[in-house]
Amino acid sequence: MDEQRPPQEEEVIDLSSGSDDEAQQQPEPIKMLVPKNEEEDKLITEVLISMADYGTLDPEPQSQPNPSAPSFSLNLGFPTPPITEAQPPATLDKEFPLTACTVAVINNMDELVSAPEPTTVTPQPTKAIKDDFDDRVAIWATVPKGGNDWEPIFKLRGAQFLEAIRYQFMSIAPTSYIDIGIVGLMCHVLNGEEGDRYEKLVYCLPPDLLHWMFFTYHHNWMDKKKRRPHEINSLTNHDDYLKYIDREKLSSRRFVFAPVLYSEHWWLYVLDKNVQKMFVLDSKNISPLTDERTTLNKFGSNIMNQLLKWAGAPSILKKGSWSLPTRYINVPQQPNNHDCAVFVLKWMELIDPTKLAGCCTYDPEQWTEPMLNEFRKKIVTKIIMSKENSMRADAIVAVQNMRVARPSASLRSPFMPFSTPDLPTN
Repeated sequence: MDEQRPPQEEEVIDLSSGSDDEAQQQPEPIKMLVPKNEEEDKLITEVLISMADYGTLDPEPQSQPNPSAPSFSLNLGFPTPPITEAQPPATLDKEFPLTACTVAVINNMDELVSAPEPTTVTPQPTKAIKDDFDDRVAIWATVPKGGNDWEPIFKLRGAQFLEAIRYQFMSIAPTSYIDIGIVGLMCHVLNGEEGDRYEKLVYCLPPDLLHWMFFTYHHNWMDKKKRRPHEINSLTNHDDYLKYIDREKLSSRRFVFAPVLYSEHWWLYVLDKNVQKMFVLDSKNISPLTDERTTLNKFGSNIMNQLLKWAGAPSILKKGSWSLPTRYINVPQQPNNHDCAVFVLKWMELIDPTKLAGCCTYDPEQWTEPMLNEFRKKIVTKIIMSKENSMRADAIVAVQNMRVARPSASLRSPFMPFSTPDLPTN
């Protein structure tokens, strides 16, 4: 039989405390500085950890220099800024001094904590799609997307409720009548452009107020009770239109561009405050003028004078007169019945209003229908990619990710022309 050995007593090791010799060798706990707030506490902790990784914060007491070690340094360690007399090094304890880098961080804690927030960078179109970028934007904004036709793709920067949906941009497609909201967006985009034209000379008036005044009082522009023209505050919702008009720009600019929509036709008023005249640019001139158009021109000049007085500018009407003299400018005529708004938008973008007072004809070049379709495409890009659109970044990403069908190599080849007779008749 095996001899039974007496059970050995298990050795219990107390990990919580060492021997007396080890206890004497352990350093005393470090006395830390109390941070002002949680952000400073987190930042000091990260700095101390990173400095310990680089070897600049040595928890052990500094040893005596070795006589056999070289007396030069390769400066490969963590850079240490110079210490000025005004900022003496702070210490946690006599045996554990803080490095100069930690002192610099603590002294500049307020600036580090209150660092500015990173700015959002707007993505830019890649070089690969710049050649057909206008085509891509026009397809993305004007082609129906099924259930997404009512989603907003434009929101005016700084305006809470002024936005446009894809269904409105679909009206810029060829042979379509452009929506009044698109013309209003173009006015806001042009007013926000940089340069002397719209920063000092011209203000573009959104068309909503004139349109509703004409629609409401086109039969009789004079108020029979007051014996004067109807005022803009007579509209029940006139505040909804006035809040999007810039008073300072309207009162300080010499020229006012006012696009007008009446009876499914667009034309442009150009008001010159210096000569106290109103010029009319109409791509579908009717000669001689009808009584209705003459009345609308008088009423339009009176409404614009009311807006100037509302903005704080002096009246431009002569004493005893309710309207301004009107003068028509000879301009190219539209080749169809649906491009009148395209003419108006291009005039607002291109014409020089300073030359209207001394001439009767402007830009005699006739715009063809292919040119007008190209203008429509440019209008979509100008509005969607404007800095006034707070959704521009989302539009750029969507356009870049969009897949566009391209013709085959045979169709692109100049040696393979196709014409209508080449197609089967049935």
